[in-house]
Order: sequence, then C-alpha cells, then structure tokens
Amino acid sequence: MTEVISAILQKGLSTSACVDQLDIANNHYGSSMVWPRSPKDFALEEGDMDGFEPAVGKLRKNGFVCVEGLLDAEIAAAVHANCSEQFWARRGAGAMRPAGGAASAGHECWVPYPPRRGTPPELGHALRILFGLPREIERHGYPVRLKVPPLSIG
Repeated sequence: MTEVISAILQKGLSTSACVDQLDIANNHYGSSMVWPRSPKDFALEEGDMDGFEPAVGKLRKNGFVCVEGLLDAEIAAAVHANCSEQFWARRGAGAMRPAGGAASAGHECWVPYPPRRGTPPELGHALRILFGLPREIERHGYPVRLKVPPLSIG
C-alpha cells in the first residue's frame, strides 16, 4: 500500500486529495509518508504571537523553551474535550493507535493540517498556532533553519 500511495503522490493530485492519501498512509498503514513544508507555508497573521521575541531568546540560550498562554483556557478546554471525545474515547475502535518508539506506553493519532471540514474551530485554531510556531521562531531571529514536520501531530 505504501508504494501505491507514493506513486499517487508523485504523479500529482490536488491538495485535498494529497491530504487524503497522507491520512490513509499515516493513520491506517503506519507508513512513513511525509510532506515536508516550509515554515512560511504556515505563517501566522501579524499580531497572533505578540511578545514572542523573549521566548526565542530563551530558546537560543537554553535549547528549549516553555511558552505559557499560547492558547487561552477556554480554547484549551474545548480542544481537550473534543480530542477526548473524538480520539481518546474511541482509541479502541481505531481512532488512535499504540505509539511506537520512545513513547511506546502512549497512543498517537493523525491530525491533518489544514484541518478537515467539521473540525471544531478551537482545534483548528490550536493547529494553526502549533504549525505556525516554527515560522514565528525563525521570524524572531532563531539562527537555525527550521522545517515544519509532516502534516501530523502525535
């Protein structure tokens, strides 16, 4: 199946059809299909991440940073409730799969970005912020070129 999906993607499809193929590959077959994107593809609107410069300074100095308040409490609660209902509660029915690698005691799932139709706006907003972070980090002076991961988060 991986070879079929690779051939389809190489031949060329619309963006939504490519997302569908990647969704099938990553969620159901566990193949390593990737669609690397530039951070510019996920640029946030001006003002979405005001005051992010200090976080990039800490990242440069320490190699990591924790940023409080990327999502307000109401959005975070709505995302948690939706993911609990849509994924965690249905993990036994295939909505999630056991994680591999270092996180072998957990579960993972495929969440495409841009989000599918019907995705709650709070989850869509959270995904936009998460996928926009590499661009914000670069824009505020991080000296290393970043690459946005494939269209999934675990």
